[in-house]
Amino acid sequence: MTDDREPRPPFCFDKNCQCIMNPQGLTKENVEKGFSGSCFGKMEKPVDWLFNKVNHINNYYFCMYSPFKGWIRFALDHHDLLALKMGLLTLLKIADEHPEIQVEIDKIYKMREQEPK
Repeated sequence: MTDDREPRPPFCFDKNCQCIMNPQGLTKENVEKGFSGSCFGKMEKPVDWLFNKVNHINNYYFCMYSPFKGWIRFALDHHDLLALKMGLLTLLKIADEHPEIQVEIDKIYKMREQEPK
């Protein structure tokens, strides 16, 4: 599932993760120079745990590397991905001053409202 055009990030050690995207093409050399990066992956086997009587089943990883913080890994499900997308689209709308992005944000809100509670 890994795109052969993009290297697997050097900070990725999780054997349960299939690297889907390494957007910055982060390599060991770039890490040594002080660059940051991120990675998106799909779990081979979902991670399932119970917390406060709520079952959490995650299928994806979003990871970030920073020379200041090191490697940070987030386990995500479909709803988490939509929330991340909403947040990023909102920041892009503000940063790039592209009001048309609001259409995508509204679609996600509508989808969320239609999901069973």
